[in-house]
Amino acid sequence: FRNRKIGSNMLKYLIDFARKSDIYNITLEVNEENLYAIKLYESNGFMKKALRKGYYNGNNGILMELIL
Repeated sequence: FRNRKIGSNMLKYLIDFARKSDIYNITLEVNEENLYAIKLYESNGFMKKALRKGYYNGNNGILMELIL
C-alpha cells in the first residue's frame, strides 16, 4: 500500500489531534532499517534524538521526536 498517502494521512491526523489536545511533543521509535518510515517521519518534522543499540533483534532503534 505504499505511495497511496495512507501512512502520511494517518500521521498528519495524529499530529493535528495532538495539537488540538494540547500535547507538546510526540516521540516514536523506528527500526533503523525501515528507511521508508524514517523518511515519512522526517518529512513531517520529526528529528532523530537517540539510538538504541540492538533494540530490534540486532538492529538499532532510532528514537525520534516532534516538538509541537
